[in-house]
Amino acid sequence: MKNTQQNSLKPFISLILSTNIPKLALTMGLITSMITTLAGLVVPLLTKNLVDGFSVSSLSVPLISAIVVAFIVQAVINGISMYLLTAVGQKIVAKLRDSMWGKLIRLPVSYFDKNSSGETVSRVVNDTSIVKDLISQHFPQFVTGIISIIGAITILLVMDWKMTLIMLLSVPLTIVIMIPLGKQMAKIW
Repeated sequence: MKNTQQNSLKPFISLILSTNIPKLALTMGLITSMITTLAGLVVPLLTKNLVDGFSVSSLSVPLISAIVVAFIVQAVINGISMYLLTAVGQKIVAKLRDSMWGKLIRLPVSYFDKNSSGETVSRVVNDTSIVKDLISQHFPQFVTGIISIIGAITILLVMDWKMTLIMLLSVPLTIVIMIPLGKQMAKIW
């Protein structure tokens, strides 16, 4: 089963690589996406000091300024990241569509007799849009999601390691409960 999945990914990856991905823009988009995630993880550390010793006298201008700066950095860099990754996705889609168009016009007439033109156009448009979403949204979300989880657990360990361990011990229990429940729900649907 694993070998089948691996073989089916190779043609897809080679197809994507054949579009000459703008590597600098993709790398910069992923890096800025990671910076956005890290900036978001700094906020709980900064707000911890405000919450733990909350009083009017504990409100310091540098701490509040640092929180505001973290939010601004996160917003600006997230905008740059989204722009870069969307541009990369659009360039890949344009190259894939050009490639598909080149293949379509070389197909024999019998292909067009057997397949409707609407179905063919739909396949070209929808399939390439799915690839764009994968590259510009899902892949970066996967990477930043992993960073967020690792960063959040690290921050929780720094803040209160005992509470974090108790929380992490509940994860296997939740999984043990949710798997059979999910199977039952799948049968219902």
